[in-house]
Amino acid sequence: MPLSAPQCRKRHLNAAFPKSAASNQALAVMLFGGFRPNQFEEKKMAARRSRTYRLRLSGEGTERFLACHHRLARLTGSLVPYGATLFVAMLLTAGSDTAEIAAEVSLAAAQRSRSDKEHFVGASDRLSAIETQIGHLVEQTDMVSARPSQAAMFIAGIAIMAASEDKAIMAAFDRMTRLVADG
Repeated sequence: MPLSAPQCRKRHLNAAFPKSAASNQALAVMLFGGFRPNQFEEKKMAARRSRTYRLRLSGEGTERFLACHHRLARLTGSLVPYGATLFVAMLLTAGSDTAEIAAEVSLAAAQRSRSDKEHFVGASDRLSAIETQIGHLVEQTDMVSARPSQAAMFIAGIAIMAASEDKAIMAAFDRMTRLVADG
């Protein structure tokens, strides 16, 4: 009767790496200079936190978001997550004039992009702080009566990204990469 794959794998690993503490310690020192193989990755993973953001987009809003996402993926030459597109959009928004952001929030196009249809996008938890900061700035203008909702801010960000130049989008993407890497 042949051994199952897990049993076979276990037998080979046990033969290659004996379970004695002395040899395991010697192997770790020899291979990794005294560090656990994933010691640094553990710290990175503990520092990287993400959350899910809710986008309420109409068909038109979804098309605009996907066009921005496709554009970002094409510019970076990689398959980027949807959260990266939203993060870049908000970084571009943070660099925009407050009056321009307030105007985007109240435009009819932004109203047409809103819907009760929910989409969920995962991104770094730092995105929330950026959105809150932009929302407070917009709230202080006399162009809006109250602080815009997070959904309205995201829609405005998507609109600003759609109107941005490629160079600005790449600069925001590079900034996002540094922000997320710094933890």
